Amino acid sequence: MKKAIIHIVIFTLLFAFSSCGTPVSEYEAKNQAEQELKALLIEFLDYRNKHDVDGLLSLFRSDAEVIQGHGEDRYYATKTQARETWPEVLELYPKAKFTDPEMEVTDNQAVVRFDITTNGFRLKGTQHLVKENGKWLITKFTYED
Repeated sequence: MKKAIIHIVIFTLLFAFSSCGTPVSEYEAKNQAEQELKALLIEFLDYRNKHDVDGLLSLFRSDAEVIQGHGEDRYYATKTQARETWPEVLELYPKAKFTDPEMEVTDNQAVVRFDITTNGFRLKGTQHLVKENGKWLITKFTYED
């Protein structure tokens, strides 16, 4: 738990820029797949800003990888591990917004890149997704400064 707190403190100190981009809600989807991905990003933010960890994790595939920590201490967590650490992260970073999304869709796979702003800090987020049984699921979620 202390290691997670240290990661969060370092993360806070390194991201001191705010974002002024186009909100994901105003993104103009080019096709049905992008419209569905836009809806997923909006749903993700809604769950995230309500601190609904179960809702957030429902958007991830069972074997998804979720980046945790910062710098040399960065590692990929499972959904189970994310469930344990996210409540604390959400308390420290209670609200976030996604801006300037870019989407690449190929058949049933997609990569979505966007800026994340929280507590006045800015970083780059990436979600890798797969469409299974008519639903997009996040298979990998990363961020970088």
